[in-house]
Amino acid sequence: NVSHDVSGSTSPFTETVKPDGSAMPRRAIDDATAYIMTDLLQDVVQNGTARILKKIVGRPDIAGKTGTTNDSEDAWFMGFSPDYTCGVWVGFDDHLPLGPGETGGKAAAPIWGRFMKEVLKDVPIRDFPSSEGVERRWIDPSTGLATAKGEGIEEIFRIGSAPKEPTPGLVKNNSFDSGSDSDVDQF
Repeated sequence: NVSHDVSGSTSPFTETVKPDGSAMPRRAIDDATAYIMTDLLQDVVQNGTARILKKIVGRPDIAGKTGTTNDSEDAWFMGFSPDYTCGVWVGFDDHLPLGPGETGGKAAAPIWGRFMKEVLKDVPIRDFPSSEGVERRWIDPSTGLATAKGEGIEEIFRIGSAPKEPTPGLVKNNSFDSGSDSDVDQF
């Protein structure tokens, strides 16, 4: 049995309820994890499989994830802004393949983008909520090691988990899109 406590207890065995008796929403992940995940999903739009949304929606405060089944029967894009969340699925009820090259980024993301452009047209651009539990560090995208500020790429880490010591000159004459064989370049 779940006990009810209107005092606001957060015991794992207690469900927090509002004075009207309805349950309070429970946070699924902490704010640092939410901020890191949002940053990763913003990168899907800025540089990844949903980059077409930069052109369609034309604003920086969107994030999301594309998806495609191995047999190309389903494609989707699940995305969000600081104010709205929306998902688009493309497929056939009878499990027919969508066709060659139909992916979440090609089939579903543009539909999401056209819809969300209308939804957000009168909504001011705003940043996603940040977290005090994170820090930014410059790293070499090929190695993940710390670099001097302005060298490599800037990434977000949970406080205390970032690489500590900068390695001077580590990324000289190297860029993220340099064509190196690093796994990082695949993203």
